[in-house]
Amino acid sequence: MTVCTVCNEKEAKIHMTIDDKQIAICETCNNLEMSQLLGHNFEKEIEEITLPDISGKYHHFTIEQLVLPVGVRLEAIESKNDGYRIVVDGAFDTDLPALYQKLVEKTKQTLSKLYVEKGIFPNGQSYVTLRDYELVGQVQSSEDLNEPMLVIDGEPYTWEQVGKMVSSFEGFDIKIKMKDSTDDDF
Repeated sequence: MTVCTVCNEKEAKIHMTIDDKQIAICETCNNLEMSQLLGHNFEKEIEEITLPDISGKYHHFTIEQLVLPVGVRLEAIESKNDGYRIVVDGAFDTDLPALYQKLVEKTKQTLSKLYVEKGIFPNGQSYVTLRDYELVGQVQSSEDLNEPMLVIDGEPYTWEQVGKMVSSFEGFDIKIKMKDSTDDDF
């Protein structure tokens, strides 16, 4: 863990170079600095939320607020490693309570559908497959592997595991569409 070079306490999540000097800064120090530079107060509305998915399983999210040179970004990050990450962006003059509500609604929408079905065949063999011929997830980095992983239904899967899921669809056509995580529509 890299410690913030400003407060020397919290984990630095922002790394930048200014005048050939490396700076590592935490979310809180960044937001205070940006608020001062912009002359606008960006107070954090909520710290965390817990919401159920469609199956009734609860997911706990930590809310990160980041003031960027182009606006404000809110991200709901599932507390467990490699879980859901939901993001919304807004301009500097955005109504922060409304942006937080947008994040909550987007998180509820994300949790409202499951794409993976797990089960056990009568012979005792387990299976993992796609529900409803559809797969939506998020590409995330993996510290253990030299390749990205896909987080689907809040669970990490390797490309090999996804390949096994789709292997029963041999002969089917497939379409892969990428979108920025801040976009509302897919």
